[in-house]
Amino acid sequence: MDGLILISSFRQKVIDYIDQFHVPCVVINGMIEKNNVFQMVIHDAKGGRYVADHLYQLGHRKIFVIIGSAEDKTHRMRFQGFSDRIHELGGHIEPENVWYSHSTSFDEGYQLLAKIWDQLVRKKPTAIFATDELLAMGAMKFLLEKGVQIPKDIAVVGFDGTDRSKMFHPSLTTVQVDKAKMGEDAVYHLDQLINKKDVKPTKIEYEPTLVVRESTNRP
Repeated sequence: MDGLILISSFRQKVIDYIDQFHVPCVVINGMIEKNNVFQMVIHDAKGGRYVADHLYQLGHRKIFVIIGSAEDKTHRMRFQGFSDRIHELGGHIEPENVWYSHSTSFDEGYQLLAKIWDQLVRKKPTAIFATDELLAMGAMKFLLEKGVQIPKDIAVVGFDGTDRSKMFHPSLTTVQVDKAKMGEDAVYHLDQLINKKDVKPTKIEYEPTLVVRESTNRP
């Protein structure tokens, strides 16, 4: 094996295991706490700030948040950026309106909304921010089955920007990054590492963008 490209979140012990074989490695969006690994990551906190700006400018003040996992730094950073920006704008996210999921799957988003449905009916938030778009779409499916109109009754924003988000109905407002560019850069830098070019381990952060679609509007 000449080299590895690892995509998405891996536990630190996986990287430590691979590291003992001294195989050139590039990690995409893994948030690894090692200085000798070439990392390429999305600026997750900035993406969260973009979501906060969008919802706040539309007039949303009571917002529910669904976070991918408490153990995943990627999702924590997305929420941290969102929460910090809401605070800067003069708003506040109530801790009891924040929920952590066990995974980032469509079914998990659906089941989590079923679990908090009574609170949603009682508190009447005008928007939901999910730090993963599969969670967001699962939540949307549950809401639509309950007769909730999106975005008329509640706005929904996700995070990741895959093609699934624009094929869902209503199409999902989401944060995305140029993943094709990340992939091209990963291959280039891995080739440099394999051929022992003078490449120092570093972390490259990629700028996210907010893509506004049908799932958000004014409350």
